[in-house]
Amino acid sequence: MFEIKDIKYVLTVIRYNSISKAAKKLYISQPALSKYISNLEDEIDSKLFERKNNKLSLTDSGKIFLKYGEKIENLLQEMNGEIDSLKEEKAQEISIAMTLNSVFLSFSNFSEKIKIKYPNLKIEFSSLFSYSIIENLKNKRFNFAIGPYLEDENISLEELYEEYFLLVIPKKWNFSSVSRNRDCPYPWIDISKLSDMPFILQDRTCYIRKEIDELFKEYNNLELKNKIIVGNSVLAIHAVENQLGCCFISEGSLKYLNNNNNLNLYCVGKNIKKSKTHLIYLKNKKFTAQEKYCLNLLKTFFNNYIK
Repeated sequence: MFEIKDIKYVLTVIRYNSISKAAKKLYISQPALSKYISNLEDEIDSKLFERKNNKLSLTDSGKIFLKYGEKIENLLQEMNGEIDSLKEEKAQEISIAMTLNSVFLSFSNFSEKIKIKYPNLKIEFSSLFSYSIIENLKNKRFNFAIGPYLEDENISLEELYEEYFLLVIPKKWNFSSVSRNRDCPYPWIDISKLSDMPFILQDRTCYIRKEIDELFKEYNNLELKNKIIVGNSVLAIHAVENQLGCCFISEGSLKYLNNNNNLNLYCVGKNIKKSKTHLIYLKNKKFTAQEKYCLNLLKTFFNNYIK
């Protein structure tokens, strides 16, 4: 009576036409695999391989084994595929974490598109701070996340898009003397000339604060004389709209501005700074068909967004 392991081992030897190469593929020693094949041939009382001049060739029995072994292998793959599909049908929800960015407000019709293919699938988007993304992925609270670049050996990242990193200043402050046109859609401003300006800064629980700190390092750790710390970019924007000072935001947050008629937008950085958004998931994660479809729709969305 053959076992699945017998089929796997023999087919691997046939495909590699080498005991040593097959053993390496199967993560066992060459002597162990040779003995396994020899014992199998003794059990069925028929040789599967002829060994001449250190070369392997199939016997008639070996050719029969190959013919039916591949059929059994294909049936096993079909069986596993159907079982996986059954699991996917039972997985009725995909949870996606995302950091604060107004581009995600455009996801309103995303669930409807998913339901065309998977009518019973529920899609849930949740907003959270970037510092909690990794922990929530590890705890399997979310299937994957959309957010900034994060460093952790347990995650994989795919860049989705990039956007300009902007400084928002109320028009009552005139800085035309330290701004100029550069290769970007907004005027560029030299922030080293703004140290007396009141700045509204997000606190260090926000990823954008890391980008702000990196920007200040370009200017020898620029020291601000007047700053207000707030909890997120929306609060920073509201403070600027109330003429309390200026703030940094990513371009995707512009839609949170209620009225930009009284505000000026500037690119910043010695090399014009941009923010990048990534797809984030656990390393070696095996995506279901539903998740893959969802990811492809998201990538299509972002490809259209940046055009």
